[in-house]
Amino acid sequence: MRNILLTFILINFFLFKQVFSQLVVEEGVTTDTINLFTKSNQFKKSEFLSIGASILLPGLGHQYLGDNKKAIIYYSTEALFIFLGITCNHQSKIIFNNAKAFAWEHAGIKAPSSYDDALWQNIGRYDESDGFNQDISRGYNKEMELIYRDQEKNYLLPELQWRWDDPENRKKYSAILQQSMSYQVASYFFIGAIVLNRLAAFIDTRLLYKKIESGFLSSIKFTPYYDYKIYAYGLNVSIYY
Repeated sequence: MRNILLTFILINFFLFKQVFSQLVVEEGVTTDTINLFTKSNQFKKSEFLSIGASILLPGLGHQYLGDNKKAIIYYSTEALFIFLGITCNHQSKIIFNNAKAFAWEHAGIKAPSSYDDALWQNIGRYDESDGFNQDISRGYNKEMELIYRDQEKNYLLPELQWRWDDPENRKKYSAILQQSMSYQVASYFFIGAIVLNRLAAFIDTRLLYKKIESGFLSSIKFTPYYDYKIYAYGLNVSIYY
């Protein structure tokens, strides 16, 4: 008899998209008959607004739809990525400025700190500016010339001349530059993570909206029973959010 009852429910759902039963709210208390698959008329949220909010700030769309737990997770993740990205970028600039100060002291370079990065990279590759200029003029470093500097520029100006007082100091300088670059790459990674966090929030918000809008609940438990007083079969449905 139980199998017949369950079969009837499934057939009724697929044919008419309706299943009616009683809802057990708590022990000994049941509601009137309800349709389990009827969409709630109380759900008036905007899909466009929820998705837009998630793209603007991950977690905002989830909070708008009422999922505060996921909202907190996305808020925390976003704040962490932003903090780490800003911190790594700031640290990269500090280390780069320290490298420039090191070059001013040990290589005799007088170029302003704002001069293009190619100069500071080349200072770490050559013991002196004359060696770099000679390689460029002889065509030994055409690839480097095209990548790192404009052909109309040169390092012949007095403030652009350098000569390391010790080759070991040049190696230390290069190591400092490499450390600065590592922090810069890390900041780019966290910028990418911020973008991916928005993409994940966008997809998750759409799924959450569809789930709520469709009216399906997270867990439905069917419990068949037999009432001996009226000699009738029934079906209790327990719904969990």
